[in-house]
This record gives sequence, structure tokens and C-alpha cells, in this order.
Amino acid sequence: MNNYIGFLLVILLTLTSAFSVMAQCNIDAGADLFICVDKYGEIDTTSIDASFVGDSTLNFRWKCEYWYAGVSKFTASDFMDDTTAVKAKISSLGIIENEDEVVFVLEAYDSSGTVHCSDSLVVTFSFFSALLTSTSAQINQGDTTQIWTTSIGGIGSLNYSWTPNYNMSDSTAASPYVWPDTTTVYYCTVKDSVGCESSYGDEFDVFVRAVSVSELAFKNIKLSVHPNPINENTTVKVSNLTDYVFYTYKIIDIKGRLIKSDQLSSNVIVGDLINESGVYLFNLYYKKQLVKTEKLIKQ
Repeated sequence: MNNYIGFLLVILLTLTSAFSVMAQCNIDAGADLFICVDKYGEIDTTSIDASFVGDSTLNFRWKCEYWYAGVSKFTASDFMDDTTAVKAKISSLGIIENEDEVVFVLEAYDSSGTVHCSDSLVVTFSFFSALLTSTSAQINQGDTTQIWTTSIGGIGSLNYSWTPNYNMSDSTAASPYVWPDTTTVYYCTVKDSVGCESSYGDEFDVFVRAVSVSELAFKNIKLSVHPNPINENTTVKVSNLTDYVFYTYKIIDIKGRLIKSDQLSSNVIVGDLINESGVYLFNLYYKKQLVKTEKLIKQ
């Protein structure tokens, strides 16, 4: 009798264990994902690290419902290669906006359609686009210009890396200043906070016109007038000029009438040269070439 009871207990424990395993249903849809989208709307196939422990007779299905602009509906089959596999892969992409989030739900269900357990993950898509704007500039040798990238979008803050880092204010700025002495093509790599990189291959062309030594010297010459409006003590100060040979000046009124013309030898006192109220111009010349102009006001 005791042996019979023991046998029944063994059978009961075995059945209880079997039913426990059958009833077990632990499902994990995996960690949330960020997926990079290139400029053609293509993505690298991304595997979902989902897992399941439980009844081997259960079936699986991935579900999602994404509406684009409120009119176009996309489901899991529009994104995944196999919506019935636990470890599915996101391999295609419908129409989607940057930073849009799609919630995917993994369900384990029996032959009657009853869901035994489920879990979800969020997939966020990073998508770059490009501004339609000029990406070139023309400058004279010795001048400075600002360059910029056309890439916009991505997730979070963007990181910039310009090359070559040549005569540049900041190679990590979105719009640095540059002053190359020869024509240079600058390239920018743009990455967002989740590591996605713009695929637009940003480049900016700076065309540099060579100038003569004398032109560079002209650029550094400074004219200053003090006081202005002028009085009898007003002086035009010429800075950054050490050799006055071949330099002359003219003072004219706004109608072009000549007030004074002379060889430049030092700073010029102009207060006693102008008697009538009005606006005048102090023009500095190098071998008859106008290089600088400053306005004079007589009240």
C-alpha cells in the first residue's frame, strides 16, 4: 500500500513539474534601440536581442502600429524580415521622420490566440537631411570667411569635425571661421549623440584669389580722424605705414571738387583746410591707385 502511494506521489510531482514548465512564460523584447538612416532612406539590418523561456508550443508575433503624418499606416511586417521569430531583424524602413519612435510588441500566444505573455521595446530612428544652400566662398588672400555644414537632423546634440584643421578658428564648431592662403576644400563629419553619422559628405570650398604684396600692405593701412566732426585741430592719422614714398592724398567734397592734394609725409592736419560745412572725403592713393577713404564732417 505504501509503495502504491509513493508511486502516485512521484507521478503527481512529475505532472506538476511538467504543467509548471508548460505554464511558464517569460519574454524579453530586448533593450530599446537607436537605428541610423542614411540619405537614401536605407538602414543597416539590426538584430533584436529578444529572448523567451517557457512553453515550447507557444507561437510568437511582433506587432507595431506606426502612422506617418496621420494618414499612412505601417505595421511590423513593413520593418521586420520575420515577424514570427523571437530574434527578429529590422531590415527595412517605411516613410519615417527623424527622431520618430516606433513601439514594437513581442507576444507569445497559444493555438487559440490567447496571449500568455508579452513585452515591448522602443526603436528610435535617426535621420539626417541637408539644407539647400551655397557651400562655397571666394575671398582674397589674407581675408577671413565663415564656412558651414548643410546637415541637419539626428538625435540630441550634434558633434562636428572639420578637416583639414588649417587656418581655422575651431574645427569642432558648426560654422567656424577660416583664412586659408590657398584654395582649400574643407570636409565636415557630423555625428549625433547616439553615434549616427550624416551621409551627405559635407564639404565647403573656399576659393582664394592671390593678391600682390602691395595689396596686402594696403589692407593693413588704417585711417583715423580725431576729432570728427572736425575743428581746427582735427588730424587724419595714418597707421601701419612706414614708407610714405608714392603715397599721396586728396581732400574732396561730396560733389568731387578738390579741396587739397599733396604728397603724404606724415599725419595730416585738416582742420584749417576746410572752411564750409558739409561732408568731405579724405582719399589716400598709392601711385594714383585709391587704397583708403575716410569721411570728414564739418559742422
